[in-house]
Parts: sequence; structure tokens; C-alpha cells
Amino acid sequence: MKSEPVGVPSTEEEALKSQEKVTLVVLGLDNAGKTTMLRAIQGGNLQAVVPTVGFSDVDLKQGKFDVTIFDLGGGQNIRGMWKHYYAESHGVVFVVDSSDLQRMKETGKVMAEVLQHPLIAGKPVLVLANKQDQEGALFKADSIENHLLEKLANENKCRCEILPCSAILGSGEKMDKSIQKGLDWLLYNIDLDYEAITERVQKDTAQQRAKEAQFKKDRAEKLRKRQEKRDREDREDREEREKAKRESRDILEEEPDHKKILNPLQPIGDVNSEVPSTEELEGESQPRTASKCTKWPQKEETLKSEQKVTLVVLGLDNAGKTTMLRAIQGGNLTVVPTVGFSYVDLKQGKFDVTIFDLGGGQNIRGMWKHYYAESHGVVFVVDSSDLQRMKETGKVMAEVLQHPLIAGKPVLVLANKQDQEGALFKADIIENLLLEKLANENKCRCEIFQCSAILGSGEKMDKSIQKGLDWLLYNIDLDYEAITERVQKDTAQQQAKEAQFKKDRAEKLRKIQEKRDREDREDREEREKAKRESRDILEEEPDHKTILNPLQPIGDVNSENKDKEKMRHRQPQEDGDKEDKKEEPDNTRQTLPANQRQDF
Repeated sequence: MKSEPVGVPSTEEEALKSQEKVTLVVLGLDNAGKTTMLRAIQGGNLQAVVPTVGFSDVDLKQGKFDVTIFDLGGGQNIRGMWKHYYAESHGVVFVVDSSDLQRMKETGKVMAEVLQHPLIAGKPVLVLANKQDQEGALFKADSIENHLLEKLANENKCRCEILPCSAILGSGEKMDKSIQKGLDWLLYNIDLDYEAITERVQKDTAQQRAKEAQFKKDRAEKLRKRQEKRDREDREDREEREKAKRESRDILEEEPDHKKILNPLQPIGDVNSEVPSTEELEGESQPRTASKCTKWPQKEETLKSEQKVTLVVLGLDNAGKTTMLRAIQGGNLTVVPTVGFSYVDLKQGKFDVTIFDLGGGQNIRGMWKHYYAESHGVVFVVDSSDLQRMKETGKVMAEVLQHPLIAGKPVLVLANKQDQEGALFKADIIENLLLEKLANENKCRCEIFQCSAILGSGEKMDKSIQKGLDWLLYNIDLDYEAITERVQKDTAQQQAKEAQFKKDRAEKLRKIQEKRDREDREDREEREKAKRESRDILEEEPDHKTILNPLQPIGDVNSENKDKEKMRHRQPQEDGDKEDKKEEPDNTRQTLPANQRQDF
């Protein structure tokens, strides 16, 4: 019996079945072309793609399937998040940059970790050997050999197929036909064991959610105990201060009660009424100070027009950057790692402050430089309890301070996680990071504060964070005009470079597209000539313009699909009576079509 086209129901009863949901995860190293491939499937603009530093998802429709595809960032420190998506996935698309020979070993290692994971093993895996348009790209056989793909697939009982492709060369109906074939193959193989895979997905997802719920519960209990300890210490501290006041004696260090600490950065539109007014400042003989290096603005300064300041928050992944920013905002301190970037607009006195929180993953750090030009200052967060990565922290900090767009600007270093056992103190961190030497060589005003962002939020924010941010804004204010002039100049130059890069890239893609269109035109002419001469050609392939996109956005399924489906099922009943009633095996759900059968 002849096999039906992949993804098309073989009987009318199957066509009438309810829609079935499928979840796919798109994995691969950073810069492999995952997002470009997904954009090609959607028919989007391929020139407007930027690296995925987090994740994105899209809902598509194919036949009886509602397909959700998660495109996960491929940075080295983001990959640890992949496992949270494995349980609910029915299959995997692993995209390989077949032109990046230097990272082929790393690609093979990552692929092995994915296929060997208990939540992935046994599920269908499509490998797309992308960037075949690049010079020196490996072919299918070379990719299989480099990644030991056959061995991996057999050991982990994964149906696996690899197809060479180039996602950048076509979008929508012009999408590279190899991507179409691959996705057809993947959905077909999921369909073969749909019930079993779906049952496994439901079971694995339920177990994973139970584990995550228990983790959150344990973490909340740990934080509750920490907060109780802190509240007790604060209460004892207040009692001691009150006692000292009654007895008219001094205490070693006068610090304000946490409940009276003003948040130095407040959300715009929600400026706390407790901020000192002009009249209050006028009545004071001395300016207020948050530390020996920090002073509140004088009366004349408060009357100046609003000034804009941009800060970048940098540091290794898991240093506590996002937690620190949440503490400033007064938000919930239960956070997840930043795998891209986020920003918030805040207000302090005469400053409107925009803070960019940038993900700290190793392969994301290359994106930091795009934010340097417009920044007035830097907040560098250090995990002072992570002794194993202190050398890496020092190296990264040196790269930041030595960058020509950062050198000379004020830098605040927050030695975070002081609540953790074994955390380094200020002097140790200065020594380990060679901070004094770095600051002097690059002419950066620099200060380091010990803190613990997790212990307080909003008005209860760790006072060291408050002092540090006061210090940073004060030092920016000292040279505000010069720094702002530099920011404007650097930003204009950077935008000009980026515009030229986009122009060059567009020209390169235009030439590639022209070459492809010329080849397509020659191919069509050859087919037409062969048809007129009634002769066969070696391989009959459809014109790119008539390739139907296998995955189409839900709500925009091409009416052409429906028409073809109706025509296919419009056979008269009497034709079936004339047929012999001998039974033939239904090969469409037992074996793959010959042109897509796996040879492993």
C-alpha cells in the first residue's frame, strides 16, 4: 500500500479527530540559528533577528496538531535552564552551526547531554545542520561522525534524523525545503507514538511541578527563618539605642531603623512623601550624608531640572543582580535567573534613573558592550560566597573596567551574599579582584560595599545597597555634564556602526537571495524543458514558491490546505464497492516513507 503524505490523515475518521497538542523544544549552542529557523517557519523577517538570551515561544498549526515551539537561548550558562522544558516536550529540534568547526566538540558534548537526559531519552530528535550556505560547512555524514549521532541515538533509543539546511535563505513559503521535510519527519514520528509520549509528558510534568513546588516551599521557609533572625536583631538593636538615649550615652555606630530607611531609588510616579522637602533641607545646617563619601543635594541642586542617568548592572550569573534590583523596587525577592536583560525606570531626587539588569551567562556577556556607550555608571555585583569563581569574576571585572566605553566612569561593586557561610569580606575581595589596581589604571572612581540583597526589600532594603547607590549617583553628579557629553558622543558613534553593519548584512543577504532566485529560475526552466520533451529528471522537487509551510500560525491556516483535504476525501462511495475487499497493512503508521526512513 502506498504511503500517505507525511502529516496528512490516512482516513476520513482520523481527519475528524479533535486537535492534538504537541510541544517541541528548539535547542543548540548560541548563534546556531535557532531563532532564524523559527522565524523562517513563521514567515517573518530574517534580518531582524537578534540572539535569544532567554526564551521565546510560538503557537503554530499543522494538520490535526496544535504545536507549541519553545526557542531556548543557547548560552553556556543558560543551558542549565533547558531541563525545565524537557518534561513537557514531545520532541526535540537540535540546531547545529555546521560551519563553526571550532565549537563542534562542544556541540557534540551538549547534544549528548540532551539525548542522555532521562526526560528526553526515547523521544524523537530532529537535528538540523544549519548554515550550509557558509563556506566550509560540514555535510550530513561529517556531522553524524563528529557528533557520534548514530551511537547516541541507539544508546538512548531516540528516533533521530539529520538534515542539512540554511535557515537564512528563505522564509514562509520560501522556507528551505529541508526544514520542511525535517519538521514533517518529526511530527510524523511523534504521531506514531502520540498516546504513549503524551502519557509520559503528563506524568513527567506532574512530577517536575511537584518538585518545584517543594523547592519553593523549602526556600520560603529558609527565608522566613532568616527574616525572623534579622527582625530579632533589629529589635534588639532598637532597644539598645532607646536604652542608650534614655541614659544619655553614645553608641559606637548610629544607624537608622530599617523601617525609617528611605529607598534611594523609587519608582517614577511613586516618589515617597518622606523624601526631604526643600524647606526641610533649608533648615539644616549641614547636608545629610549616607556615608563618608555621600551627600544629599543642597537646596540649589534640588531646584535644577530633572537629569537622566543610565546605569548597567553587571556580574556573573547567580551573583544576585536581579534580586538586588527587586530589593530596590520593593518587589518579591523570589526571582529566577535573568537569561536576557530587563530594565526599570526609577527616580532619585533630581535624577530619572534607568537601570539595565544584564544576564551574566558566559555567552551573554558579549552583549554587554552594546549597553556601555549609554551608561553613566556601573553596578558590578559579586557573589562573595562563590570562592571557586572568584578568579573568573576578577577576569570579567577587568574586561569591563578596561573597556574604552567604561574606563573613567564611576563603578560601584556590591559584595553580595554576605549572609552565606564563608563569604569574603571587603578587604579580601579587593585583594582577590585587584580592584585598587584596576580602578587606578582605568581612572574609575570605585567603591565596594558588603551587602545581602535577599534579606530585605523596599524600605527594608539592606542599608549597604542604599549607601552604595547614593555613592554612585553622587559621583555621577560630580561630573554629570562631562559624562553626559561623552555618553551622547559614544552612543552616536555606536549607532552609526550598528547601522553600517545592518546595511552590509542586508547587502550580503540580497546577493545570496539573488543567487538562490537565479538557481530556482534555472531549475524551473530545466523542468519545463524536460516536461516539453517528455523526459524525466533526476529528482523532482517542488518549486520553492509552491512549498506549503508545514507549520502555520493558528488562525491563519492556508485555505489551500482545506481545499486539498476536501478533494482527497471526495471519492464516491460506489468506487469503494468495486474494489476487492482484501485487507492491506496500513504502512503509514508502521514504517517511515522510504525517502525519510532512518538508516541508523
